[in-house]
Formats: sequence, structure tokens, C-alpha cells
Amino acid sequence: MYNPKDNYNNKQSVHVYTSKKWLTKSEAAIFELLKFNKEIRILDLGCGWGRTTAALYEKGFTNILWVDFAENLIEGAKIEYPHLADVFSVWDATNLENFSDESFDVVFFSFNGIDYIPDASWRISAYH
Repeated sequence: MYNPKDNYNNKQSVHVYTSKKWLTKSEAAIFELLKFNKEIRILDLGCGWGRTTAALYEKGFTNILWVDFAENLIEGAKIEYPHLADVFSVWDATNLENFSDESFDVVFFSFNGIDYIPDASWRISAYH
């Protein structure tokens, strides 16, 4: 059975994701179109090595919690961005009950991340 956590924790995935530090055109467009204030509180689900959040941080968004369920990717992100190590956490997007609805202004799950949650009922739990 396919296990996405095993897939993202393997050495090949870590290698692939360490080389990417950019926003896709559609991701950048969201932030440009909506003209978010730089002080908004962002939860970046499935941040991996920090591709999207590093790009957002460079654009001036500094109030970001970066989370992913793949421990190896989070550990790599902490090494890559030691000055931001305290904002990276290992967290599962299907279990966000510790956060209140008011915890964040934007929840960002980039690059089809929601599609990698294998069960539809688990995907729904990520929306709550």
C-alpha cells in the first residue's frame, strides 16, 4: 500500500525538494492578486524543505508556521534555514485540532499537497 510519508522521507525525495526554492506562477499570483498584508499569520501545510515558505519569507512574509509530516524534510529545512529553525514543525495536516480557527489568516497547502493525503475522509479532516 502506498504510504506518502515513506515516499517523502526517502533520500531521493529529500534530494529533489532541496533544490527547489520558488513559488509557482499560480502560487505567486495568489499573494499578488489578494495583496496580503505582510503581517498576516500563515500556516504552510506540507512545506517540505521550505520551497514556498522560503520564497514567501523573502517577499517579506515573516509570520509563518512551516509544517510537514516528513521528518527528514523538516530536519533538512532546519539545516537549510537555521535562522528560522524554530518555525518548522513536524505536523500532520489531518490533525489540526490543536489550532483554533483564529490561529491563522491564511492556510497554504501548495502544489497539490492535499492530493497526497491518501483517503478522502482524511482530506476532509485537513479542511477542519
